[in-house]
Amino acid sequence: MAPLINTTLQRYSLFKCQARGIIYNVIGPVNSGAMQYETKPTYVHPSKSMTFVDMRALGKISSDDLPRMDDICRGNQPPIRQMCDGELLYPDVLLRRCQEWTKETIELLKEADVLV
Repeated sequence: MAPLINTTLQRYSLFKCQARGIIYNVIGPVNSGAMQYETKPTYVHPSKSMTFVDMRALGKISSDDLPRMDDICRGNQPPIRQMCDGELLYPDVLLRRCQEWTKETIELLKEADVLV
């Protein structure tokens, strides 16, 4: 079973293929509040979405490691509020959005030998 990176209009998420699938991602705006971690089942493949852009296989995760995957995803703090009225709250710090969270989480999954 391979997790895939799903990019939809600058929106990144991890998708775990099974008979159906599970999306692991962070949602919410960085300009009016903090993002939140979310998992949700999907009954239709993400490529069927009208906003779908691209998907790439990243490796394999054992079904036995799904709880560890969720723990690792939850352990990577979602991005905090970083903007207010279009102005950066922390101008000296790079923006951290779902794309950055997803890339960080992929590395954490690899380091833990969950994603191989």
